[in-house]
Amino acid sequence: MDKSWMMICDRLKSKEYQQGVKSFIDFATKDLCPHNDIRCPCVDFLNGTKHSRQVVWLYLIRRGITCSYRTWVHHGERVPLHHGQPSVSNDAGERDGAKIFDVDDHLGESPTMLEEIYMSGLMDDHINGEPNSSERENLVKFIKLFDDARRKVYPECEKFSVLSFVIKMLHIKDNAKLDNCPTCKESRYKFTNTSGKKIPHKILRYFPLTPRLKRLYMSKKTAADMRWHKEKHVDDGLLRHPADGQAWKDFDMQHPMFSVEPQHLRLGLV
Repeated sequence: MDKSWMMICDRLKSKEYQQGVKSFIDFATKDLCPHNDIRCPCVDFLNGTKHSRQVVWLYLIRRGITCSYRTWVHHGERVPLHHGQPSVSNDAGERDGAKIFDVDDHLGESPTMLEEIYMSGLMDDHINGEPNSSERENLVKFIKLFDDARRKVYPECEKFSVLSFVIKMLHIKDNAKLDNCPTCKESRYKFTNTSGKKIPHKILRYFPLTPRLKRLYMSKKTAADMRWHKEKHVDDGLLRHPADGQAWKDFDMQHPMFSVEPQHLRLGLV
């Protein structure tokens, strides 16, 4: 099911958006009686209040649907977390490299915990009042966390989801204060000298990034070199500088206000 219409801003004039709202209401009411109310996923109610399908349609047209509500669990769509569980495909998400995949092996008990919270707490039928600002903020944060648990770090990644990768990085950070390796139990330090200072086996030395970049502009020569891509670059079709690459040109098109200033820096990871 294509959900790309949820990102359209011009709701009142877009036939695609209005058709998308109709398809959503048809999906949400396919197993309900004509007089049954449904939860309203607009930006005001965030599935916290039930209305008739006509009122929901009106709110979605005038106020807009919550863009982060990608899996319609409040309206009958299954949460695709476990093996063999049927789900409704999300074409828009797949095009963005956010194809849903099984993260049970990467998060341990986290998917089950998230699913239980999502399917019980958020779908509590006793919630009839409008959510306050704090509840809306918490709900948006949880929906983002839930989406991160099901989204790959990059399209070809099969080992980590965004959430599991962040958790892994936090665990590595926690190991910074350990005296022994958590895997092989070897000491992190060679020995302790007479002054009591610990000498580690491995030392990583580096220049802090911000001061290093500032120093490049302290010299007239290097400062001119830093602006070369804008002031002296010749676009003759030959690839001799990163500015000749398609990635650089695409970045300039997407961020024209940034690219107009020649002293702005682009950092790349290799």
